Amino acid sequence: MKKLVFIVEDNLVQQKMLQVHFEETLGDYTVRTFDHPQEMLGALKEKPFAMVLDHFFNDKEGKTGLDYLKVSPWMMHWLELR
Repeated sequence: MKKLVFIVEDNLVQQKMLQVHFEETLGDYTVRTFDHPQEMLGALKEKPFAMVLDHFFNDKEGKTGLDYLKVSPWMMHWLELR
């Protein structure tokens, strides 16, 4: 069974490059992409094997990817599911 990987990247070129790398080059992964961490947080119930998270996002909040991970109750729930 293929492992699920989340890619959270607001640059669509980078996002596609990472998706192709996981799905075609490595081959043993199914990828789900997101443009912003808020979109990804609601999907954590899918229990991804791994996550590639951009650090800087072009949003008005000024948060980094790490900021979203630190404050997210969904992230804590995801960690408990592991």
